[in-house]
Amino acid sequence: MTDFRALCAELVDIATAHCNPDDYAVGYCASVLSRARAALAQPEPQGPTDGEIDALLPLGMAPYTTICGPREIHAFARAVLARWGRPAIEPVPLAERLPGPEDCDEEGRCWLYEHFIEEWRLGYGSWVARFPIAYSHWLPHHALPVPQQEADRG
Repeated sequence: MTDFRALCAELVDIATAHCNPDDYAVGYCASVLSRARAALAQPEPQGPTDGEIDALLPLGMAPYTTICGPREIHAFARAVLARWGRPAIEPVPLAERLPGPEDCDEEGRCWLYEHFIEEWRLGYGSWVARFPIAYSHWLPHHALPVPQQEADRG
């Protein structure tokens, strides 16, 4: 299976070494490199413990414990997660850091958690400075899916 994290790191190194500094200092390359570096800075997801895997056995795997042992079941569960699992992106508290350009889309938007109404909102990162008590956390713009409009579908 392809190690996309290693591939992304390799591409960042190549782009940094070979892009025209004038292009990536203010243009598209800078945006792409910032987003790639931000994605690479995300922590690696932690896998489940053997006990957490064992807790799932009553959900349908119990008959298989007589055919194979716990070691095989744990290995199988980890293989499934490695292939199809998706790590969750942790919300960043505003007290920790404010969203930067690399966290926002082309329009300067990221996900902001409006804690008074307990709702995520795709909003401008600049809103945080203007309304500091309204928001408590943020997520990068790509963290939550947004339905495409009909015109966007090809």
